[in-house]
Amino acid sequence: MIVCIDPGHGGPDPGAVNPILDIREKDVTLEVSKRLAEYLRRAGVEVILTREKDTDLAPGLDNEAEMRARAKVANDAKADYLVSVHANSASNPEASGIEVLYRPGSVKGEALAKSILNAMHTAGGLDKRGVFPWGLLLHSYGNMVTVTAEIGFVSNRVDGMLISQAAWRDKVALGIAFGILNMRA
Repeated sequence: MIVCIDPGHGGPDPGAVNPILDIREKDVTLEVSKRLAEYLRRAGVEVILTREKDTDLAPGLDNEAEMRARAKVANDAKADYLVSVHANSASNPEASGIEVLYRPGSVKGEALAKSILNAMHTAGGLDKRGVFPWGLLLHSYGNMVTVTAEIGFVSNRVDGMLISQAAWRDKVALGIAFGILNMRA
């Protein structure tokens, strides 16, 4: 099994931000993704990350070029799965919980999304919002099963407090790993 992990955002794109808790999505996703990679490697999985530091893959270009570059990493590695790690944000501060998005029409994507959602919930304890087919650019450019794991809302007080804790981020990384490893059966 080859898994490509995509830490969302990076470089000049901070993603979702919570200035009160000093959370930048790009930092959280990179840390969770590195821990996730470590857990998968311990389980004998070949892992590739689209980025291993605070950078973007298509500097100076638009979001579409960035998504193509990230998908190319996974495509070139002939990955079986591409898992993009993100943190959510909403204008409604009550929005809370975890969700996993998958390519519309992908039966395997939906199965992986459900597996990751359930394992993240067990590991981190946040409420499950569900799995949703979503036509994200990254999903359309990857030649493999592609999902986006949203680990919580930085805009929510409770989610944000958890996301700001290294021990909780480690639990979520482990949960995502179990969700992926469940697909080996």
